Amino acid sequence: MKRSLFSEFNSKNILALMTFILFIFTLWSIYILYLDYFLKSNTPFFYRLFHLGLDKLLLMTLPAYFYLIYYEKVNVVKFLKLDNNITTGMKYVIVSIAFLIVLSFNTQYQLLNYIKFNFFLSIAIWIDAIILAAFMDEVIFRGILLQKLTKVMIFRNANVLSSLIFVFIHFPKWFSLGYFSHYTVIGSINFIFCFGLLMGYILKKSNSLWPCIFIHLTNNFISYALNL
Repeated sequence: MKRSLFSEFNSKNILALMTFILFIFTLWSIYILYLDYFLKSNTPFFYRLFHLGLDKLLLMTLPAYFYLIYYEKVNVVKFLKLDNNITTGMKYVIVSIAFLIVLSFNTQYQLLNYIKFNFFLSIAIWIDAIILAAFMDEVIFRGILLQKLTKVMIFRNANVLSSLIFVFIHFPKWFSLGYFSHYTVIGSINFIFCFGLLMGYILKKSNSLWPCIFIHLTNNFISYALNL
């Protein structure tokens, strides 16, 4: 039976979801493009504090929590599919990580003609850019956005749309670094979009967000260790 666009969602639900995503994107853009530079130049202590996870807590974790608790009125852990055993879907984790390792090492070799892997990353990178970034990206884009979109459209379309929005959240950072002037941004866009599709597929097949978090965390670690 063909799913009606508003079979489970009404226009109010859709507006609330889009408002939430736009709010997250706006907060993150202001932080990356203006506040981060201001903190670095004027208050180094708060700059370091933000890069120890305070940015993800204030700009992503709390808005997501309030949205789920006060608007959706759901059990957060159950809704996000975090109530499963953390070993759920390990076959997807193992296969995906093996693929990402091969792909990442090949990418570095193609770009630099050598392979250099740095195991010794800073605490700030581990907390903010690897662990919390992976966790919050999966919570927002797969745990919330993808699951809510599947209520109003078929999974394939919902996965594509959520993956596109996942790509856009990276734009402020790339813009601040002048990354759009470099041709490699095309490869990054393609990779992140495909990565988003993969995470959506794994969420559907495993019915758990944990595999997505583990894979995302590992991918972030590999990227920083290889300086990609």
